[in-house]
Amino acid sequence: MLWKAATDCWDELWQGLAEGVTNRRSEFHLAACANVDASGAARVRTVVLRYAEEATATLGFHSDGRSQRISDLGVNPFGQMVLYAPTPNVQIRLFGRYEVHIEDDVARAVWAATPVYSRKCYLAEVPSSEELLAEPEADQEQPTLADSERGFTNFAVVRLHATEIEYLSLAAPGHLRWRWVKSGDAWAHARISP
Repeated sequence: MLWKAATDCWDELWQGLAEGVTNRRSEFHLAACANVDASGAARVRTVVLRYAEEATATLGFHSDGRSQRISDLGVNPFGQMVLYAPTPNVQIRLFGRYEVHIEDDVARAVWAATPVYSRKCYLAEVPSSEELLAEPEADQEQPTLADSERGFTNFAVVRLHATEIEYLSLAAPGHLRWRWVKSGDAWAHARISP
């Protein structure tokens, strides 16, 4: 059976997540984001990891604030994010509560650091996942910084505050799985069956 200490796995997962935020070629750059919609159906989509903070066990991504996912998180803010890196064969799952920031100080700070070419996504007239009734015009031009500000009202920062984290390493000699559960400000950990 494979063995690696819980502290080593914890450090490894947060190093991987931090790299996922800054390196778009990192295997942890994309995450599956899961939640439940208003009808109780599970919803999962891939998001770009934009934030990882070990001290608060928080991950984050950006979204169109007009999207159904944002409405759903207003009804039920609980869910999970899953990341998988095939090269080391490691899966990370974080369970917790989503927090949505729209037109607040958090959103403003993130928006200010968002490049103009990325802001273009939030200038779309039709919200994410809505039906397109006509072919949208191809707009290859980048907006000016001033023009891009119109997108701020559509911009949402979503953060998952984890209360439970799992690390799973898959290997031929034996798999290894650790779980951490937050209790107050402390994390209790246990090795669990893969």
